[in-house]
Amino acid sequence: GYQKLDRTIRNFWTVFHKLPEEKKKMFLENPDELSPYVSTCQHILFLPRYSSKKILKKNLLYAIEHNEGFGRA
Repeated sequence: GYQKLDRTIRNFWTVFHKLPEEKKKMFLENPDELSPYVSTCQHILFLPRYSSKKILKKNLLYAIEHNEGFGRA
């Protein structure tokens, strides 16, 4: 994982802080629209904070049925 002072993290925050407010809000909005995904090499599940079990189930099933293999590698 990353440490808070790693170059990648510092670069992310530098870029993020320079974005217009509209883009920052878009980045932070509505985790219900995101699908869960995994990094199988590192055994990590990235799971957004969904607002309900119903939305979690919908997005989990979508991720299972439409997986892309190495699409996120």
